[in-house]
Amino acid sequence: MPTSYTAKLMDKGQDFRSFVLTCARAMGACVIQREDPMSDLPKKQEPHRYNAELLRKATAELARLRGMDSDAQYTFASARKVEVVNNSAESLQRGKNENKRLDDMLARVVAWTPPTPDHAGLKEFMVEQITVSRNTLDYQVRSLRRVTDKPVRSFYDEAIKSAERDI
Repeated sequence: MPTSYTAKLMDKGQDFRSFVLTCARAMGACVIQREDPMSDLPKKQEPHRYNAELLRKATAELARLRGMDSDAQYTFASARKVEVVNNSAESLQRGKNENKRLDDMLARVVAWTPPTPDHAGLKEFMVEQITVSRNTLDYQVRSLRRVTDKPVRSFYDEAIKSAERDI
């Protein structure tokens, strides 16, 4: 029984190049073309410029970071630390705010008397949904403490490592 890749080959015959292009659409870089008609395939596959652009940006960023004098490194690292600490604090506060809203609703649900015995399951379900939705804030607290205690210089060193990884 033919597959979608061998049907044309079996029914009408197919040249090698067309068969290869048909099968290639199931693999790696060509998979996004799988549903396209064969007539839409380009004669020659051109490399996408996305990764080349990312490499260019990462190389420029690494050169910029390495070209900083010690004062600029400290200024960069200090600003990065403030940004990371603020992001961690905002994440923690967001979790606290969400838990507060959940707690307020839980109090209302617990105080609610279901109008009929058939509604008791609804109340239990609402309590369960609120309970499983609560944020455990341990990670955010540890994260905020960790970035607050981290030396300023390490933010510059991490930026260098990140740029090297990107390359």
